Amino acid sequence: MARVYWNKIHIIKTLIKVNIKIQYMKKILLLSGLLLLSLWMVRCKDSLEDTTFATASEKPVGIFLEGQPEYSEWVKLLKRTNLFNALNISKTKFTCFVADNDAVQKYLQAKGYATIEDIPMADAIYLMRYHIIPGNAYTHSTFSGQILDTTASGDYLTVKYREGGINAMYVNDYSLIIRKDIQTINGYLHKIDQLLDPITKSVWDLISEQSSYSIFKEALEYCQLDEWMKARNKTVNEKSVRDYKTVFIVSNETFQADGINSLEDLKNRFPSQQGTSQDSVLRQFMLYHVINSYSDFGQLSEFDKDATEKTKNYVTMATNQVLSVEDLNKQLVINRYADSVLLVTDKYDQQANNGYLHEVNKTMPIATPRPAKFIWEFTDIEDCRIMEEYRKTSLPDQTQYMIDRENATEIEWFTVPDNDGAVKYNIRSGWTNGDLLWVSLGNVGWVKVKTPVIVKGTYKITIRKFNWGNRGKAQVYIDDEKIGPVLNFTNQSATPEYTVLGTKTFPENARHWVKLVSLKSGDTEVDQLTFEPVN
Repeated sequence: MARVYWNKIHIIKTLIKVNIKIQYMKKILLLSGLLLLSLWMVRCKDSLEDTTFATASEKPVGIFLEGQPEYSEWVKLLKRTNLFNALNISKTKFTCFVADNDAVQKYLQAKGYATIEDIPMADAIYLMRYHIIPGNAYTHSTFSGQILDTTASGDYLTVKYREGGINAMYVNDYSLIIRKDIQTINGYLHKIDQLLDPITKSVWDLISEQSSYSIFKEALEYCQLDEWMKARNKTVNEKSVRDYKTVFIVSNETFQADGINSLEDLKNRFPSQQGTSQDSVLRQFMLYHVINSYSDFGQLSEFDKDATEKTKNYVTMATNQVLSVEDLNKQLVINRYADSVLLVTDKYDQQANNGYLHEVNKTMPIATPRPAKFIWEFTDIEDCRIMEEYRKTSLPDQTQYMIDRENATEIEWFTVPDNDGAVKYNIRSGWTNGDLLWVSLGNVGWVKVKTPVIVKGTYKITIRKFNWGNRGKAQVYIDDEKIGPVLNFTNQSATPEYTVLGTKTFPENARHWVKLVSLKSGDTEVDQLTFEPVN
């Protein structure tokens, strides 16, 4: 779901600190690039060999662009913002959206700048980082909706198709990709017809500027949620992280169809408590329309391929409340077994810098959906998500990183003797999202991790774990109730293993603690739990 933006900025900051002399850098990079290219050419044939795509280059991104006169203005921008050398580091992959000199000049004219030097430095840095995705090299074939990785500025870009298919691919529904998959030794470039204009409006800005949402806006203000809607970041464990909001917004017309013509009418639906109270019914009603993610229509439409029903439950910002999204005959339906709320055509995917607005056709009262199959990763907790290393694909495989135990809120552990490093975040390729939770508790110890809100119901629970060598044993508990057999993490070959822990009934919507208690000293690595509804 949500990703942390400083991961990308951290890459850039680290890279530009490299103190290699420029006169030697090009020689070194060119030699390494030639070697890598030679190996690549021996091992595989370019599958993109046609007139649509550029041939592979032995040069890294920056040097390649420097050798193309049509990008001289773009190179000036890279050098002015100290990003040129960063793009020449071969160990990091990049996806870059680039524009030629004509496009740069059009941008300058539109913004009222005479030259590149007239752009305020902070704005120039943000603009260029907005066009660079560090960590992965994406070809056009991977573009479909929101790109998984954020830009170096910490923003998400979307690529959508208009009439014309691959010849009508637009970034942020704004810039047309006119040349695809220009390959360099450390990434792919995609030429666009005009510079991307960074999205600066918040979800609050989008709500405020549309009079058709005035009742919803006034309700947010009354419940003191307006500042939160404006906020791009939040502080977690003394770190600033992105605070995304996907809002299912109700128009005045839809409120009026439900007999609500003003804020006062809406307040009268919840007369027992004041709207400003943290736990007021009105405030919870408003929070129920928000999920903590950056989810466009495409992401809302993603479901488990193996599921018999295309249904997914999302935790809302209302306390212990969940809504369901279901694909019913190619149409997304929210809370089908309650009110069957639909997204309004041409009113969804309103993109902000901190979330999305999706207009709905009903007021969407709080409802409890049916249980749905879902997979929860042990690393999908706030204490891991805020780490600079979180799901960073450019990091070496099988490396471990310390979790801020002192400030953690969703993970705890105990060992004898006490050990801050007994539980770590582990980069592990081939596993779900490329990570695991590494645990070494000794003979006496435990670790417990907090789940998201689970919809009340009965579930079959399966754990996915990593077995290798002579490792430990552990027993699983959920809310201090033992479940499943003793888990043995020993195996002579490195294998993933699925173990059914059994069934468990959750009587109400709530979050739960999953605990692993050590029964034998040795490393253990756990990936995920699958919760599958029973009947």
